[in-house]
This record gives sequence, structure tokens and C-alpha cells, in this order.
Amino acid sequence: MIDLFTILVIVVTHAQVAGSAWLPDGFQRWFWQSSVIVGDWLYIDGGEIYTSQKKGSSPLNKTFAIPLSASWTSSSVEAVVNDKPTGLDYSRKPAVWYDPVDGSVFSWGGFTYSNANSKTMWAFRPDGRGGAVWEQRYSSNSSFWTHFTSPGGSLAATTPLGFYSLGGALIKNNSPNFAMPGLVVYDFREKTWSNLSAAAYASCGCAVLGQAQFVPRFGQDGLLTMLGGDSPDDHIYKTGGSIKDLSNVTVYDIHNQMWYYQTATGDVPPPREQFCMVSALGTDNSTYEIFLYGGISTSAQGKVADPEYAQVYILSLPAFTWIRAPNSTVQRLFGHSCQVIGRRQMIVIGGSNPQSGEARNIWPNGLGVFDMTSLQWTSGYDAEAKSYIQPDIVKKYYDQNTRYPATWDVPALATVFGAPLVKTSPTATVPPFGASKRPPSQSAAAAKGRRKLNVGAIAGGVAGGVIGLLLLLALGKYFLYRRQHKLPPVFELGASDPRELGAYRLSGQPVMKQERTNNPPYQSQSLKPRVNLSEEERDSVGHTPTVCLCDKYL
Repeated sequence: MIDLFTILVIVVTHAQVAGSAWLPDGFQRWFWQSSVIVGDWLYIDGGEIYTSQKKGSSPLNKTFAIPLSASWTSSSVEAVVNDKPTGLDYSRKPAVWYDPVDGSVFSWGGFTYSNANSKTMWAFRPDGRGGAVWEQRYSSNSSFWTHFTSPGGSLAATTPLGFYSLGGALIKNNSPNFAMPGLVVYDFREKTWSNLSAAAYASCGCAVLGQAQFVPRFGQDGLLTMLGGDSPDDHIYKTGGSIKDLSNVTVYDIHNQMWYYQTATGDVPPPREQFCMVSALGTDNSTYEIFLYGGISTSAQGKVADPEYAQVYILSLPAFTWIRAPNSTVQRLFGHSCQVIGRRQMIVIGGSNPQSGEARNIWPNGLGVFDMTSLQWTSGYDAEAKSYIQPDIVKKYYDQNTRYPATWDVPALATVFGAPLVKTSPTATVPPFGASKRPPSQSAAAAKGRRKLNVGAIAGGVAGGVIGLLLLLALGKYFLYRRQHKLPPVFELGASDPRELGAYRLSGQPVMKQERTNNPPYQSQSLKPRVNLSEEERDSVGHTPTVCLCDKYL
């Protein structure tokens, strides 16, 4: 298996690639950076860079801002360069997100260069001109760190209302990797931090080096979709030793704090970690596409020129089907970052090629741009591009297939996605996973007591059958009309609450019928606020965050 620190110390001595004025001379490759979009600016933070001027890699202690108000090519683009303060603890690929309520970009966690867990949090307020002046928001002596640990490699996503970070790990030299459990949530409006149970995600509630994506189209407050990465069964784990298959899709309902599992079908990509994802809302708002690119797997796969890792894949919801884009790149990358720029383009920032320690990034300035509608790699950003519409290959799928999966692993998830579920009886219950409903058998005495039907009864039965057939045809036409006109589905359910439709672990095995409770592993348990920051700390933060009691690891 590929060891994380082995990857990080690969020495590059290959030919020089010309970079622009905002990147160091002799630029060759750049990876483990983070990125975020704020208004008309793409911010790219830190990372690890290799140049021909120096043996080995160096942390890039800068934050770049690329304007999105006008078109540019990857070779001609210029950026505003912002130096980071010397007191900031540099880290590899921290989770960087924008809080629209506070008006600040925050940096959370990452794998630090100091070989110690980061116990500070920094942020900056964008000035609309590409500026980024980082300031410390939580100091190392803050009471915040007695209840939270900021790991690296977590599955992070941002919604309009909050920041979510699943799992992550603490990785140190000469020490075992330690996988962190739980789902950390920061509420933008309430200014509170909490730690929710993630025991329904994996046995230890751990996830490392995968990706999470916010899906606003479905659910009352949207959903989080988690894919790939390591999903260890124990807190002590080896990097790459438990990579999750990409047919395994985890869905977290933000409003209900419920975890679901669904098997994806189609052209399922090979398993991987250290990839990137972006997403886009379908043409008529009825579907949602998640675009996945790059990544790395085990050492055996990592050294093979497998074209599947240089391909863009699309996971379309609610069909839960993978679709392989037809045009691949000529390089494989891992440790890169992706964002949606403009209306329909995905930008791939940096990355390292796992096939060779001497491979260089062939894109100018390490920037690749992909059109999510035409599915073509382009030379740069188009500020005048039309809005995103479904690629033809996605439209074709929905024209030829049903809108939803043939089978739902968790019946409750169908209600979240608006799939029609019909029960014949309002008192019917959902059988356990793998169980089947059997009609009650007739006793021998009942069979002996049956009488021969007369002609009138037969005629009545035939007439009733004809009427029933006509009713079925009418109902079929009605539901077809509903689907074509996208009306809200009608649920004939005795229990409309999704928790009454069953709950399952990631493996698809049943645990038990979910009762109305807040206990894990089915519903995330929100731990009550217990510790407030001091008045001095509140002043330094600019608001009044409240942290929640949770287990502290390491």
C-alpha cells in the first residue's frame, strides 16, 4: 500500500515547466492545496510545490486569488498573491470554506508540517479585490481545543447554512495513523460548533481522504453525499488499506440528521482516494450531477497507467447511476483541488501524478479546465459560457431508463428523493432487510370447505376483473402524467416519517426498525452545548461561538 508520507516526500528532478509570474520559477507541480469560490474570485490556498530550482518540495505559504469576471487561458491567467503570516501553522490541504454570515473564509485542519495537531484556526475577510489577510480566530490556548481536534483528510462540505466535516485523521512520523470519528458541524447563523455521531457511516464513524458534496436539490435542507476514501473499521489504520468502493454511496439528510446507504450502478469508477468532486443542477432542476476526477488507489494500481483514473465520471441523482465521460486527460492526478467556475466549467488545480515520482503537471500553471456540458477539456475559463445543461450522455440515460434506482437499499431514502412509494394498506409495515412477505396459508379444513362456484359467480368475477383492469389502466395513465409533468408524488403510507421505513448500516445489513429516538447509529446525536468561550475569545472571533461537549482524541 502507498504510505501517505512516502507520497509526500517524492523527489522531483524532471524538466522545468514554465510558470507565470505568480508561481515560483521552475514550477513543475503543485498539490495538496485548497480552494474556495467567493463572488468573482477563486482563492487557492497553500499546497506543496516542486520546482527545478530546489531539490524536493516546499510548502507554499501563499494564498492566490484568480479573477472570474473576465475570460482567461491557463497559460495567461494572472493572480493576486497574498503572503501568509509567519505564525500560521502551515498544513497540507486543510478544509477551506466561506461563511456568508460572518463574511469570512475559514481554514480547518489539514496535515501539518510541524508533525503536531494544529490547535489554531485562521480566517480572512475577502475584500472584493483578491486580498486575503489571515487572522487568528481561535488561539492555541482557546477552550475550543479541549473539545475539538482539527484533523487532516476529512470529508468536508459547505451548505448555505453551515460547514460539515466527517472524520479525518491525525498522521505523524513514526506513529500509527489515527482516524477521527464523528461529523463536526459549524452553524453559520447560530455560531455554534457541534460533534454528531457518524456511527452509521462506518463501525468507528471514521472516514479519511474521500469527498463530500452538498446536494441542494433533494431533502428539506439538502443532502450531503459521501464517496470514496478510506473507511477504516478501527481508529488505528493504514492509509489506503480500506478504500471504499464507489458503488457505495452514503447520503446524509441534513434536516432529519439521518444516514442512508444506496448502491450505485452503471460505469462505476475504480475505488480511490485523494480525488476531487464538483456538482451541478440539471437542466430542469429534476436531477443533480456530481463530477469526479482523479485519485489514487493501492500501490499496484497506482503504478499502472490505468486510463480509468484519468477519466471524468458523473454520478447522476436520483438515478444513482455512474456515467463515464468520453474524453480523458493524458495525465493522472491525485491530491488536487476542484471548483466550479462560471456557469458550467470545472477547474482542476494542481495535483501530482502517481505513475512516476518524476512526472510533471502538463497543464500551464497546473490548471486544467473541463466543460461539464460538452464534456471537453478546454484551454481556459470562459466568463461568457452559457448555463450548465445536462450533457447529452446524461439526457440519453434518462430517456432510456427510469428516473430512480430499480431497487432502494433503504426504503426511507426513496421518500427523500421523492420517489413514489405505494402501500396497499395504511397499517402495512416495512419488512426487515432480506425478508419477504408471504400470504397466509390456507388450512386443510378451509380447503375442504370450499364450494364449487356457480355460473353467476363466475360472470360476476369476470365483470369485476374487467372493471379492475380499467381502474389499473386509469391509475397507470395518471401516474405517467404525474411523472411527465413532475408533480409531487403521492404517498399512500401509514408512516410518512422516514425513520419508520427502516434504517440500515453502510453494508446494507439491517440493524433494526428505527424508532423515534435521537440515539445513533441511525440518527446523529447532537451533543448539547456545554462550554462557552471566554469574553476575550469571543471578541477575537467576532461572534459568540458555543462549542459542544464531545470525546477528545489524542
